[in-house]
Amino acid sequence: MKEELDLINKWNNIINMQIESIQGFMKNFSVIHQEYLLIQRDKENIGFNIFNILTNKPYLEDYHSDIINSILNSDTKNVSFFINCLNLFDGFRIDLNDFKNTVIEREIDRIDISIKDTKSKKAIIIENKINNAQDTYRQLPKYYKKLRDKNYLVVAIVYIPLVKGKIPERTNWTEQEKREIEKKLIILPAYDRTSINICDNWLEPAIINSNSIDILSIIRQYKKLLKHLTLNSMDTVIMQKFYDLIIKEEDNFSTAHSISNLLGNLNDFRAWKLKEQFDKQASSIFNKSYHFKYGGDFRTKFEKFKYSNNKFDLIFKIVCFDNCYLIEFREHENTMSEGKEKLKKMLHKCNFSTEFDRINEFYYSTKFKFPEEENKMYDFISKILDSIKNIYQKEQN
Repeated sequence: MKEELDLINKWNNIINMQIESIQGFMKNFSVIHQEYLLIQRDKENIGFNIFNILTNKPYLEDYHSDIINSILNSDTKNVSFFINCLNLFDGFRIDLNDFKNTVIEREIDRIDISIKDTKSKKAIIIENKINNAQDTYRQLPKYYKKLRDKNYLVVAIVYIPLVKGKIPERTNWTEQEKREIEKKLIILPAYDRTSINICDNWLEPAIINSNSIDILSIIRQYKKLLKHLTLNSMDTVIMQKFYDLIIKEEDNFSTAHSISNLLGNLNDFRAWKLKEQFDKQASSIFNKSYHFKYGGDFRTKFEKFKYSNNKFDLIFKIVCFDNCYLIEFREHENTMSEGKEKLKKMLHKCNFSTEFDRINEFYYSTKFKFPEEENKMYDFISKILDSIKNIYQKEQN
């Protein structure tokens, strides 16, 4: 007996340790999970998009620079909207009056895009990194020096990554360059839910204020493309965070694997639990109950209705999907033509007819979310089984 108790205690300790491990892992995973859900929520089908039709082009660096350059050149207001976007950053107050005589240049002195004012002699450098290209040797200091040597005062250096985590390579900058350039540097991601970005703070105002249907259409499609590329890229970022969590501690991988196995068996357990919970209660009106797998779904089924006859035979079924339960009442195939009105009247007498969607005259169903409405569903099933039993017991009496 002592050996049996020791064995039980040993297994209880193992189970408790596994539960604690899972709870700790889930606590750390919850932040990643919330970020993943937000990204999936923001994703949308890119649909018909002229930029995406050009195969592989959205993944080329020059492609995005050409588009940004074209948008800036399409309307002088778009330059103003771009500067307004830059002024949203702390410490930046670029005067729009200093950019009334602008020239937007592409790949002059190897600078990706430059906005120069010929009168005020002030300039903005734009370096596009949407395709995550690596910085060339001393890239930004070289560009800064070239414009300064031409007597331009650089008021901003705008670095545009796809997501905000990418920053310029500073390894070979001098201390003076770091001091001068960093106070003019703006990291402006293509899209980001929580910070200033190209899509929301430049392209959106340009769309709202555009007087040209052609320009509006182009900018709108480009904005949609940038969001699409960013959110797809974020899948990799989230996976990296998950990977980092997995390798952080030795037990994390086995814990995650255990969770995966448990989730794989969860729907089967839910169906089994329903049968166990309602077997006794349902036995007063059904002669048979079982849980089983049909296709890819696990189900609990009550049939062989005790009050059936050649005109009415009821089947009650619950299907366990990943995110919900589907509860079905339907006529047996053998009595469908005769029993359709009886099924309708039965649900009406139970005061549950409004709870169901009528799929057809032989078949009623309703859904409950999992896990949010788990308790509500159990309560619903218990009440409707009691109601059916009471109705037919009265009829028998």
